[in-house]
Amino acid sequence: MIKILFFLCLLTPAAAFASWYDIDGSGQSQPLLKGEFKQQKKTKHLRRPIKSSGTAVLSEKYGVIWQTLTPVKSTMVITSKQIKTIDSQSRQKIIAPGSDLNTLFSNALSGNWTSLKNHFELSTAPSEDNICVTMLPTSAMVKKTFKQMLVCGDKAKITSLNIVEANGGTTYIEITLAPATALTQAEQALFND
Repeated sequence: MIKILFFLCLLTPAAAFASWYDIDGSGQSQPLLKGEFKQQKKTKHLRRPIKSSGTAVLSEKYGVIWQTLTPVKSTMVITSKQIKTIDSQSRQKIIAPGSDLNTLFSNALSGNWTSLKNHFELSTAPSEDNICVTMLPTSAMVKKTFKQMLVCGDKAKITSLNIVEANGGTTYIEITLAPATALTQAEQALFND
């Protein structure tokens, strides 16, 4: 469940619009964004952080594809109807049929702060180099997983996310996404399965 909730909020960095940090607005999502991420996860049970990297696709119409390429290949496909994982052996598993969590993730990705305010207290801290939005959970559902999220970027786009989990673990993600014109056939197939 932690992994599901983690992905539901971690990709806030996908927004690529001029005022992503305007928490009083509703966000201006792009129809399709594609790019890469690097992730580092620390837990109290592991001596060294787990590092991974891969690609991400955010489609306003279909949902999100989060593909980890290293160290182990895996794919997570998130739509309004379900969350599906695909392991390195192409085995599929539905881990979350339609729920508020799926919508929460889409709202985070598109910078839909109005909807996120139902689950988080939001505050903005701009500086010369970057702008950060602190997200403190207010709903019981989210508090079970997260203590805090810090979303940062420049004035044009979100570039990083730092998550402090309720169990003491942390996850730091750097992401670079840009507008794209169309889904590939493989991406479309992932959404259609």
